[in-house]
Amino acid sequence: PSAARLQRRGFWTRRARPRLFDIEGLEAPRDFPRLASEAVEGAKRELSNAHQKTALELVSALDNASNGLCRIADAAELCRNVHPNQDFVAKASEGVQEIAGYMGDVNLDRGIYEGMRRAEKGEEFARMPSEARAVLHHMRVSMEHEGVHLPDKEKAACLQLLEQEQQLSFEIVQRQEQLRRSFDGADTGDDSGAWVPRASAQEALGKAESRLRRRGGPSGDEVFVPADSACAEQVLKASSCSTARRLVHEAQQVSDVRGAEEMAELLAVRQQLARLRGYGTWGEYAQREALLSEPARVESFLDA
Repeated sequence: PSAARLQRRGFWTRRARPRLFDIEGLEAPRDFPRLASEAVEGAKRELSNAHQKTALELVSALDNASNGLCRIADAAELCRNVHPNQDFVAKASEGVQEIAGYMGDVNLDRGIYEGMRRAEKGEEFARMPSEARAVLHHMRVSMEHEGVHLPDKEKAACLQLLEQEQQLSFEIVQRQEQLRRSFDGADTGDDSGAWVPRASAQEALGKAESRLRRRGGPSGDEVFVPADSACAEQVLKASSCSTARRLVHEAQQVSDVRGAEEMAELLAVRQQLARLRGYGTWGEYAQREALLSEPARVESFLDA
């Protein structure tokens, strides 16, 4: 065949490689850990010798490192929360954990912190654009809130608690998402809900009723309506059957023991983190930069 024909054949058969979130190299679940590792290594190069950088160089390095890390971390965080494929969820979670672990280390890095303090005291700082000064100042203050001043033993404990807090938070969100997905008929292993007459569900949900679990009942076919779902809310609003509405309402009143235990565990970890950082409670830490910067002021506002 002629060269022109080969060229035309190559033009028509060549396909652009698919990539997730328009990130080069992100095509399969296994790519998340690799890209996370590359982002971490790039950030380490940017922030190396931070104590020797000028104020502008340090701001630029922080900005570049942040862009590289957040580009992968944000995509991985979104993916692990919404992707239907559990392989993607698992590998995206690995990527998030690696980047979060490194960012925790950076926030407690004394060398970077001292570089910021030196940069703020230098003559160049006053000549920098206001945005650059604000970035440097905010990052330095943030590191102080995170516990950069702590002894090494307490820093290690802080990092361990941070990892635990992030994992617990993700697991709680994942469980709630699984409960919501049960609206689509997915088997989540959770039995909180109510069996209602199929006809009542059809009236309220239309075609969406076909995605719910079904069984034969004493008075005809029934479908299972998960308590924590949009499906349940729609039955409560649109079904004319008082029995169906009552069954769904009663199912929603059952306490979520497992969920309450998980939230209590998360709060306990966060309270420990707050105390390590020099705060009395997690509420004080969480409100530190808010308009109402103290829990007492929040309570006063709510009671006003």
